[in-house]
Amino acid sequence: MITTNPITVLEGGRETLLKYLKEKVQLSNEQLDKLKRVKVASGEVNKNGWKFEEDSNGKTNEEILIIKKEVGDLDEIKKELDNGQDSYVPQEGEIQEGALHFLSQIMERAFHRRTTLVGWLEYFFLRSFGFKDDDDFEQVKNKLTSENFVSNLTAYRKAKEDDELKAKESLNTAFGDDKAGIKLAKLASFLLDTYNRLPIGFAKFFPFVFSIQNIAMPWLKSLFPKVKLFDFMVLINPWGYEISECMGNYVKEIQGIHKSLKPNNKEDEKVIGEIEITSLDLNEHKLQRIIKKVDEGFDRLVGKGTTVASWCLTGILKQLGDYKGYQQFAKQFTDDTGEGGFIKKLYASLTNSSDLEKVFDKEPEKYYVAKIVSWATRIAHSVTSEELKYYTNLFGAIFTPLNLSMPILAKFFHKGVLGFLVHTALKFFPLANELIFDHTGNFRKEILDVQKELEDESVAQMFPSIDIKSGVTNLITSFRDFAKKRVVGEAA
Repeated sequence: MITTNPITVLEGGRETLLKYLKEKVQLSNEQLDKLKRVKVASGEVNKNGWKFEEDSNGKTNEEILIIKKEVGDLDEIKKELDNGQDSYVPQEGEIQEGALHFLSQIMERAFHRRTTLVGWLEYFFLRSFGFKDDDDFEQVKNKLTSENFVSNLTAYRKAKEDDELKAKESLNTAFGDDKAGIKLAKLASFLLDTYNRLPIGFAKFFPFVFSIQNIAMPWLKSLFPKVKLFDFMVLINPWGYEISECMGNYVKEIQGIHKSLKPNNKEDEKVIGEIEITSLDLNEHKLQRIIKKVDEGFDRLVGKGTTVASWCLTGILKQLGDYKGYQQFAKQFTDDTGEGGFIKKLYASLTNSSDLEKVFDKEPEKYYVAKIVSWATRIAHSVTSEELKYYTNLFGAIFTPLNLSMPILAKFFHKGVLGFLVHTALKFFPLANELIFDHTGNFRKEILDVQKELEDESVAQMFPSIDIKSGVTNLITSFRDFAKKRVVGEAA
């Protein structure tokens, strides 16, 4: 695993950094203005000691500069900058690249998805391992991504290739009395092997096909009651959903695991430091972080492209313009940091209590996205993390067994009010799950992440708390008006 301690150079330090880079690397002013990220590498870059990053097809990206450590050391760059918040700030946590980092992301999201059996199983498994922090994944995450755990697990996996018995002995020796670490290492190794063997194409294709038949099957069973195959599929589909979500919801992370475990993958091992360059000041940068947290939630909803709902929403986006997918659509907001750009305008509006419609006059897409970000964040601010965990746990504890048992109940109840309710629920549960319940589980992590950002008082003041019912109503109205204005063409 590669761990770097990244910094974000703010508006106050941007000119100083670019001047430093111009002295070290022979770039034109035009090339310097394009830069958005600098990567510091410990290995051999090229004979000049610097280069622009290239994609897998060899295409140069002039927004990302890679420099050799001897050309531009990260500590030296920090000294050049003013040692204050007006010039640069550390990014949230660390950038960690490696199989365990991606596995940690999968496990954390699954842990918070209490609308699935897998989420509950992980919760109870981790508690049985000895992780006692109730409803908090941080303890597990810190261990999974710690240098000691990574080195011990790497040694265990290498030894297991030759002799599994000796590998287990070496694992016990490495962790000593840390029984939780031993159990977590074995689980992590199993999951890494499982996801690494899983073809990416299948991880994308199966969930989408499953989603279609899962919605259609109860209706087909109702129309053709004598077809035993339809009856059987309805019975097993809730369990198939659990498997499907373990693939479709984590396609990006699975791709990361594949890349990290690919033999002789040396390219990323060189990166020891990263610098993000922005024209935002500190408070605007804080707002950008909020926007990116909200974006992560909608990326799970729209961007994964492995469900009927995400395909429909992607289709709507394509009606708005020449967008290949959600990520391309979202980037024009999350990365719009220039003067007069989305983030600076939204910040000015939130701090001056200006009317968003006037601020984004003649920019309807930005206006509705600003409303959605604002209402979503204010909703997150209006509920405590304890309340969020309690109610999502309560809902999941009712929904999960009900979802799994509904086809079985339908076998016993055919007549009367109860039979009508069971069979009606059986038909609508898959669709309701895809449109509503699934996202209740998905958004819990993003809401918790937004709440962490709102612990900063300067950020919290931008998004005052509101009545939850009013906030949800306004958020739904914003989505509706966005669709009417941009897709149907009606006046909002």
